[in-house]
Amino acid sequence: ETCNVGMIEGAEVVYIDRVECDWPLRVSLHPGSHVPVHCTAIGKLLLAYMDDDARHEVLSLSKPKRYTKNTITDRDEMEIHLAKIRKQGYAINDQEDAVGLIALAVPIRDANGAVVAGMAVHAPTPRFSIEDAVKRLPLFEVAAVRVSRALFAPTSDQSTLVAE
Repeated sequence: ETCNVGMIEGAEVVYIDRVECDWPLRVSLHPGSHVPVHCTAIGKLLLAYMDDDARHEVLSLSKPKRYTKNTITDRDEMEIHLAKIRKQGYAINDQEDAVGLIALAVPIRDANGAVVAGMAVHAPTPRFSIEDAVKRLPLFEVAAVRVSRALFAPTSDQSTLVAE
């Protein structure tokens, strides 16, 4: 399925990198594309790990638009949802920006452990359910740790990445 790495830019998520699936049914975007922060797995994940002031600033800049019946637009409901994401360590997009599309996002951390980006997999619900994604959570977490190490590990630590 399609995998993305994204970061917050203003009040949106910008995709830094994407690997598209080969299936004919997919969302075709490219690195540099911007998507809403409030209804995407990466966006909600990054909001969840921001300090309160930064999160409130981003949310005040965004105009939460309802894309589907699952889109969270209420600020208080969003805060409850973000607290759940912090507790579980991952975010889900349950058809919040497009009917029939789900996603799961995990954090990419810098050398100090701060969440600086998110990595997500997304797919249409006929092929991949939220349950399927959650079952594969350990694989996504390992991949995110590897990306984190590749980006932020000291040069002397790079040799251990190949061995894993």
